[in-house]
Amino acid sequence: VQTYGGLLGELSTEVTGAVDVANDGSISGERDMIVIRDLPVEIEATTFQLEAFVFHGGRLQTNRTVLWTCNKADATVDEDQMLTVNEPGPLVLTGSLTDRPEISATVSTTIKIDYTTLEAGMETSPHIKLFPNPAHNYTRISGVRAAAVSLYDAVGKCSLSFENYYEGDPIDLTGLQGGLYMVKIDHGERVEWMKLLKE
Repeated sequence: VQTYGGLLGELSTEVTGAVDVANDGSISGERDMIVIRDLPVEIEATTFQLEAFVFHGGRLQTNRTVLWTCNKADATVDEDQMLTVNEPGPLVLTGSLTDRPEISATVSTTIKIDYTTLEAGMETSPHIKLFPNPAHNYTRISGVRAAAVSLYDAVGKCSLSFENYYEGDPIDLTGLQGGLYMVKIDHGERVEWMKLLKE
């Protein structure tokens, strides 16, 4: 740099020499690690691309895989490290080495879903209906059996939630304020989302 750098050349006062240091066998420690790229404080989407890297002795290992676990039952991570989540709230993700599960790293974020812009892929099946809609004191769902049903308000707060809903059972809305709600219907085959207007 000093010879060819011209005006950009620099005589470093920090480096005074170099020594070839032999490996010290008395020093031991973990050589494997996982590094997960930091997540945003909030994720305003139902999908998000995760990035995790495996290192051994400081060198990147591209042939090792990471197994993901989540604190939310509805959150999944596929083989391409794509996170999919259907409910808002705090999310904690842990990545572990498949060949060494004790090596792990953890990141966290908060999921905020804008229910007015849900993807077309989350629209309901044609045989599932929500009626009456708009609704006053109650509504019902047709076309489902033993489903888990949740209602979320405009800011993503769960207002009602119950298991084992059967077709035609009345859903009592008398305790809810008027406004737009998103109804999540998990009937085993897939998760359905429907809009409900409470008058």
